[in-house]
Amino acid sequence: MKYLRRNTIELYSDFREQTPVDPHKKIVTRELRSIDKIVLHCTDASHWTPQRLAEFAIAERGFSICSYHFYVMDTVVYHMVGNTVITPHAGIWNKHSLAIAIDFYPTRYERNNIRVDPNVFKNAVETAGYLCIKHGISPTKDSLVGHRELMWTGFFRDKQDNIVLRKTCPGMTIDLDVFRHLVVKNVQRRLNEILGTQLTIDGIFGPKTKAVLRTGYYDA
Repeated sequence: MKYLRRNTIELYSDFREQTPVDPHKKIVTRELRSIDKIVLHCTDASHWTPQRLAEFAIAERGFSICSYHFYVMDTVVYHMVGNTVITPHAGIWNKHSLAIAIDFYPTRYERNNIRVDPNVFKNAVETAGYLCIKHGISPTKDSLVGHRELMWTGFFRDKQDNIVLRKTCPGMTIDLDVFRHLVVKNVQRRLNEILGTQLTIDGIFGPKTKAVLRTGYYDA
């Protein structure tokens, strides 16, 4: 059996041992097999360092550790927190999810019609595809989501049953359906490379792709 390796993400950097932890607060862990969701966030800041991202979570948000498992920039993808650690990023969804933060500043950029950097977007697709395969997560709207798509923490429905957003992550200019379509294509290509399958790379998460993906590579 061939295994998916971390270096299949282009420009991957392991930052876990350098990520600070508040020694006065508890770190909660889970089994890898419990992970069934990937949540996309954004930094809402521009070109932070991984150190700044981690320090912000502890010093300014009062968390025990960085909120995000992965930090995606234009030239590097940082693995900030081990996947077994439950991080504070999406409220009730934290226990079973992984968090990806992309380097995007929608509060400023979107009003100036500045879209996410294409290299950041590409690396986010690569990272999400890698994690879908590693953990057997379906790249569908139920499992690969933007924070704004999560009930209660991302949005709620008012008395007239209208959707009211609490979050816009990972940025409203990012079409999440297009993102998922590209992740499916990435997953299909990777599965063909890893397992020698002959999946059609069409971005459609059909029964053949689902059957190959379902196991996951927890020890990779």
